Amino acid sequence: MTLDAASSNAGPGGGIDNAWRGAEAYHFWLLAHRQLYAASGGEEERRRNVGLAMRTALHLRQYDDIINPVEVGFVACEHAAG
Repeated sequence: MTLDAASSNAGPGGGIDNAWRGAEAYHFWLLAHRQLYAASGGEEERRRNVGLAMRTALHLRQYDDIINPVEVGFVACEHAAG
């Protein structure tokens, strides 16, 4: 299938936008993990990074068609346990 065919089958802006949506989803998923595991400094820095990871994980709920919601919940649970 060519790029033109994929774009026309997906509707207006569908083909390219869907690819970017997947890239955004994995970007936020990786960012949440980076924020969570970067919480190795002092107590104040750890709280800030863990809070950022939780906010990013909450943002990931918009991508439940791409990222498994169980994995998103895992990041949130790690926040609660941290």
